[in-house]
Amino acid sequence: MVRRGVVRLLTVLLVVVGAHATQDNRVDAETPTPPVIPALQQWVPGGAEFTLGPTPRIVYSDGALEATSVRLAQGLRAATGRVVATTVGGVARTGDIEIVLGADEWSVPRAESYTATIGVTLVLRAATPAGAQHAAQTALQLLRQSTSVAGGTAVDWPTYRERGLLLDLGRKYLSVAFIEAQIRRMAYLKMNFLQLHLSDYFGFRLQSDVHPEITSPEHYSKHEIRHLIAYAASYNIEVVGDIDFPGHMHAILAAHPELKAAPIGGVPQDGTIDLTNPRSYDLMRDILEEFLPLFPGKYWNVGGDEYGPSASADMLHKFINWADDIVRAHGKTTRIWNDSMARDGSTVPINDGIIVEVWTGGSIPPQLGNGLRPAELIAAGHTIKNSSFHPTYRTSGALALVVNVPPVLTYATWDPSMFVTGDRLSPQDNAHNLGANVNVWFDDPTAETEQQVGAGIGELLRVMAQKTWGSPELPYEEFVRFGAEYGEPVP
Repeated sequence: MVRRGVVRLLTVLLVVVGAHATQDNRVDAETPTPPVIPALQQWVPGGAEFTLGPTPRIVYSDGALEATSVRLAQGLRAATGRVVATTVGGVARTGDIEIVLGADEWSVPRAESYTATIGVTLVLRAATPAGAQHAAQTALQLLRQSTSVAGGTAVDWPTYRERGLLLDLGRKYLSVAFIEAQIRRMAYLKMNFLQLHLSDYFGFRLQSDVHPEITSPEHYSKHEIRHLIAYAASYNIEVVGDIDFPGHMHAILAAHPELKAAPIGGVPQDGTIDLTNPRSYDLMRDILEEFLPLFPGKYWNVGGDEYGPSASADMLHKFINWADDIVRAHGKTTRIWNDSMARDGSTVPINDGIIVEVWTGGSIPPQLGNGLRPAELIAAGHTIKNSSFHPTYRTSGALALVVNVPPVLTYATWDPSMFVTGDRLSPQDNAHNLGANVNVWFDDPTAETEQQVGAGIGELLRVMAQKTWGSPELPYEEFVRFGAEYGEPVP
């Protein structure tokens, strides 16, 4: 989200990021590690070569692996032209692929980890369906390059728990088909977190039965939202709902002007709700109670950002805690943007357990400010996520020139332990950092078509997938070449 008034030179980022850059984990050019995106964590070469058979099968051990097996078969047929059968149970033959739930001597006790043992058969093994899906994507990328793969064992796992994409639907409506395509892209790159920002300047994108007056003409029906959630879940991707309160409520307050905060210095507060008015809480509660049950995942983002001077720090903190109580009552964990937490001027602590998305230092430009630092938020008991304005934000229109960081710069100088202020977390603190997203905002929703948006974020997704997986990296030129040829899902 490009925060209002933020127009600063990219050179600020270059100085800050460059000063903290470390890059000591590049892959030796002679290492025979098969290339995939994101790169493998460990590779032990040796043993017989695997060659995909002329009439190969995918033998899977458990019904929970059926969807992954069928999609791998479809991908291999599209990539190689071979008809690949799937079967549950049985013995794999030479040239077959086997997908197994369970551990072996190579397995590591990490969430979403998997092993791929390459020999006369290709054995993909994981403790969870998510890990098995990641293994299948690795197999597909390998076999797209050649139907024969050198023998060895890959042991692979993600460094960060969340590897994601945020779509700013409140500013730009995107079709269901477009969102489905991004879900397939994410799965192919082993990403697992999709945040839908559903309300902002130009639209409230959910069909509301309780308050139909706030629903924008371009919106998603509840059936469409359920479909997207189920579609993402079939790829082991969690969908998180995000309706921003008490700021960024332009579309909602257009239907309720009586609830807008008072003008400040003669400037209308069109997107800011009046937190001194009890009826404001009635409206926000209605919205939360209607849509929290629609999203079955673990999280809900209530916003809290850029409320400005319309309320004291105490009042904003009380609002966050009020919203958190509602979210918790629905069995979810609340997420907020970090500028909703004041360093000074508040006697009201934010509830424990709220996850903080760190995008700014608390000022304009966001590299500066007196906001709570990432390590301070962790010390206060919060899990955080790196949502740094630079380099995780991508926007449209004129501001793209000063907001969008070239992927080559992100690849060379950044990782999710480093924040927009230049703070880098210690390894101990970084254990409390969930990861990062590509945050796709639309400050000018007319600047790009869906097709242009899709093309514009492809390399960003690949870079973010690599950075959040956290494995040894290819040189950027090789990464780009591989991505251009094999970095998108097969049609």
